[in-house]
Amino acid sequence: MGRTIRDRLETSASARATAALSLGAAGSVAIWENRDDRVRYGGHSGHVFSLYLEGGTGTRRTDGRFGHGRPGAVC
Repeated sequence: MGRTIRDRLETSASARATAALSLGAAGSVAIWENRDDRVRYGGHSGHVFSLYLEGGTGTRRTDGRFGHGRPGAVC
């Protein structure tokens, strides 16, 4: 298995997991908070669901598809 998004976030100086739930063999879900740090990931294993409650205006997709973060955005 390739590197996961969790692996990438765990190397960040400011990202932190605020909650996590194991789903057994199906995997897990986690809530992460990240401020003032740029985390890049690509070619990763797993899935990502992002909801920006505030901020997020500096985030963007880099795979050529449209998408920018903003308050209230679901990516």
